[in-house]
Amino acid sequence: MLKLNAVLQKIEVLIGAVLVAVILFVSALQIVFRYFLRSPLGWTNEVACYSLVWVTFLTLAHLYSKRRHVARTVVYNRLSKRGQAVVSIFFSIVLIVGFLVLLPSCIDNMNYMILSPALKIPQKYVYAVIPVSFILIVFHSVCLIIEDAAVLKGKGEKE
Repeated sequence: MLKLNAVLQKIEVLIGAVLVAVILFVSALQIVFRYFLRSPLGWTNEVACYSLVWVTFLTLAHLYSKRRHVARTVVYNRLSKRGQAVVSIFFSIVLIVGFLVLLPSCIDNMNYMILSPALKIPQKYVYAVIPVSFILIVFHSVCLIIEDAAVLKGKGEKE
């Protein structure tokens, strides 16, 4: 399971890097067409915006999996490694429950999305990253619980 977690982390980074490159490319393309060729492209803003949505949610999942998300460090860092593991397990369980409760309504709401104005693609495909990121975070949370449980048993050491 932890090997799959490492593979997913690499995939998240790869997709994120590609999407950032897409954002930069279509933005540069729009500048060239708008200011030098005097013929702006209507689709570049949508591609950049939708790519940013995907980058944001995939980055959220990736940072969480690496314990690099916004954290409660003031008290957390003063705890022992075992205390940190207990707190981390508690918050991981809260996140798992929260995301699993939100997931069905998130998926259901995607059925009501319209076509995008310029690209004419269903926006449910654009915003499908939200339930995907929920599932990734749940999976990463389970892996973090396994790591923290190893710390509690004295068999592992958190970073």
